[in-house]
Amino acid sequence: MKQESLLAMLLLLCATCVKAATVDVKIPLWSGTLTCTDGWGGGQQVAADGLQQAASGDELAITVTAVSQTTDWPQISLRKTEGWAEFTPGVGVQLQKDATMPYEARITLTEDVVNEIKANGFVVTGCGFTATSIDLIHKQELGEGEKGDPVHTIWTGDKTIDWSEGAQNGWQTIDAAAFADAQAGWKLRFNYSNLAIGAQGHISTGTWTDMPDATDYVQLTASFFEFDITDAMLAELQKGGCIVSGIGFNLTSVDLIDPAQIPSMSCTLAADAVKCWEEGENPQITVNLQSLEGKDMTTSVTVKLRTDAYEDVDTYTKEVTVPAGGTQAVTIPLDLKPGFYHAVVEANYGLVRDFNIGYNPTAIISEPDMQPDFNDFWAQAKAELAAIPIDAKLTLQEDLSTGARNIYFVEMQSIGNGDGKPVTIRGYYAVPKAEGTYPVVITQNGYDSGGLSQIYIPDTNGNPEWIELNISNRGQLVNNRDPYKDENAFYGEDYQPNEWFAYNFGDKDTYYYRGAYMDVVRSIDFVCSQDNVQKENIFMTGGSQGGAFAIAGAALGDDRLNAIAPSIQFMGDFPDYFKVGSWPASTAKAMQEKLSMSDEEMYRFLSYFDTKNLATLVTCPVTTAMGLQDPVCPPHTNFAPYNNFKSEEKHYVVNPECQHETPADWYNVYMDFFKAHLEESTGITNAETESGTTANNIAYNIAGMRVGKDYKGIVIVNGKKYIRK
Repeated sequence: MKQESLLAMLLLLCATCVKAATVDVKIPLWSGTLTCTDGWGGGQQVAADGLQQAASGDELAITVTAVSQTTDWPQISLRKTEGWAEFTPGVGVQLQKDATMPYEARITLTEDVVNEIKANGFVVTGCGFTATSIDLIHKQELGEGEKGDPVHTIWTGDKTIDWSEGAQNGWQTIDAAAFADAQAGWKLRFNYSNLAIGAQGHISTGTWTDMPDATDYVQLTASFFEFDITDAMLAELQKGGCIVSGIGFNLTSVDLIDPAQIPSMSCTLAADAVKCWEEGENPQITVNLQSLEGKDMTTSVTVKLRTDAYEDVDTYTKEVTVPAGGTQAVTIPLDLKPGFYHAVVEANYGLVRDFNIGYNPTAIISEPDMQPDFNDFWAQAKAELAAIPIDAKLTLQEDLSTGARNIYFVEMQSIGNGDGKPVTIRGYYAVPKAEGTYPVVITQNGYDSGGLSQIYIPDTNGNPEWIELNISNRGQLVNNRDPYKDENAFYGEDYQPNEWFAYNFGDKDTYYYRGAYMDVVRSIDFVCSQDNVQKENIFMTGGSQGGAFAIAGAALGDDRLNAIAPSIQFMGDFPDYFKVGSWPASTAKAMQEKLSMSDEEMYRFLSYFDTKNLATLVTCPVTTAMGLQDPVCPPHTNFAPYNNFKSEEKHYVVNPECQHETPADWYNVYMDFFKAHLEESTGITNAETESGTTANNIAYNIAGMRVGKDYKGIVIVNGKKYIRK
C-alpha cells in the first residue's frame, strides 16, 4: 500500500472517531422547597413541558440542601406520574449524609425513561432529604457554520384588529404572493402593539375558513403570536393568503422566520428576574444565554415594559456576543416607580417569557373614595341585622365526627335581600370534644363560580385545639346546592346564574354584597353566642372573595376579631381594578350599560363595597398573601386595601409565581400568625404558638394551589364582554 493512501486512511479513521463537541445545557424544571420525610412522605411532580429536549444520556440534577441523619438510606427516587409507580429497573440515587450542602444529586436518563417522562412528566420522591430545584442537564452538540438573517418581513403597517360589533374592517388580509418563498418548518409571526387586557389573535384562510393547524384563538400577553408552518398550512397560504382577526391589538408587521438561521442558544431568566422589589432594591432582569454554536454569535436581548394596565412604558435592548459554546449573562436595570408592571423578555429572535413584576408596592396610592354616608350606610345595615334573631341550628354529622372534634352542619338567619325576608346561610362547624373553651377560626368562602366550587368541611382531627367555622355566604356553596339551591332567587331573567356581582347592581340598599358582608358579621355573631368559644380569640381568613369578606369582617365586626388573614383578596379599588383586570369589569360594564349609569354613578355605587374603603376601619393585625401573576385579583387590587389598613401590625408576602392561587402552606402560615396573637384565656393553653414564633418572624414559604375561573367562551377585553363571531 502506498504511503499516501495509508496516511489518508488513518486521517479518515481519526475523523470518524472524533466526537462533536458538546456542552451541558441546564434547563430549569422546578424550584421551591421539597421535603421528603424519613417515612417516604412528600414528592414533587414535574410536567412534561420542559422535557422535550431530553435525550438518552442526559441527567436530572436535584439540588439537595439537607440530608436526614436519622434514616439509614436517604435517597431520591424517580417515579412515573401515574400512581407514582416505580420504573423497571428502579431509577434513583443514594444521598451522602456527609456531603457539603447544597450539592447536586444527578440521575442519568436511559432511553426508556426519556420516552416516559417526555410523554407524561415524572415525580421526584424518596426519603430523608430536602431539595430546592430540579433541572434537566441536556447534552447538546455544538453547531457550526454561518447564519443568515432569519427574519423575512412580508407586511408592515399599523392596523387595528377588532371584530367586536360595530367595528369597521377590523381585520387584515395578507395576500398569497407574500408567501411565495415560505417553507414548511418556518414560523409565521404576527407582531403587535397597543395591547388590551384580554386581547386575542386568530388567522383564517383567505376565504374565512379555518386555517389548517391554526384554528385556535390565541390569548395575547406578549408582543407577537406565531404558528409553525405545516405542509397543509403552507399550501393554503400560497393559494389564498390569510386573514388576521381577533380583538384588542394593533397589527404592526408579519414575519416569516427561518429557524435554521437562528443561532442555537439556550435563553433563560435568572431566578430573581420575576419579583416584586422593595424600596431601595435595584430592579433588574437578567437573561442567561448559553451558546450551542461552534462560533461566536451576536444576538440581542430586549425587555419591553408595560404598566399592569398594559400601557407602554419603555423598551430596553442590549446586543451581546456569546462565545462559541460559552455563556453570557445580560442584565438590564429597570427604572421603576411604585406599582406593578408587565415585562416581555425577548432574546435571540424569540420570546423568553412575559410576566408581572412590581416595585415598592406599599407606596402605591389608592385613595379612599367613600361617600359621606358610608359609615351611616353600614350602621343601618348592622342595625337591621341585629334585629334578626340568629336562630342557629346545629346538626351533628356523626359520620364526620369520629376523631377529636365533632362536626356540625350549622344554619343561621341573616339580613334579607331587600324584600324584608331573612336569608338562611349555612356552613360546617368543628368543635373539640374535650371540655374547655377554645380559640376559633372563621373561614369565609371564595366566589362560587358556576356553582361548582368545592365545599370544604373541617377535618375531625385537623386542628383539635381550635374551633373552626367554614361559612357559606348567601346563595353560594352549601346554599347553592340541593336541597337549598332554589330557596332564594339571586338572579332574574337579566342576570347570569351564579353571577353574584351582578345581583341588584346599582342599588346599594339591595345589592348582593350588602347582604353578603352582613353574613360575615353574622358568622361572628354566631361564634360569639357559643359558650365554648374564647371571645377574645376570634380570627378570620378567606381567599379571593373570602379575602374581601375577611376585610369586611374586621371593618364591620365591631372589633371582635383578633387578627385576619385575607389572601388574593377581591373587590379592591374598583376604578383601578377595571383597568387591570378583565373580570368583574365585564359584568360591571354590562350592568352599567343596561342601567344607563355613568362612570361616576357606577363608581359611587361600588365605593360602598370597595375593600380599600372598608380597610380604613380595620385596626387588628393583618397578614396577607398575594400572587404576582394573578389575572383575576391583580396584586394592584390587593395592595389597595393593604395600604389603607389602620392596623399597627400588618404583613404581606408577594409570591412571584402565583396566579390566582392560595399558597399550599398558607393554612400553616396564617395559623402560626393567629397563634402568635392569642390573648390569655381561662380556657385551654396548649393552642399557644411554638416557642420562638412571633408575628414578626413567621416563615412565609409559599407554593401555589391553582384556582380557576371559567368564562365559558366569553371574551373579555378592557373590561367589556364580547361574543366571538
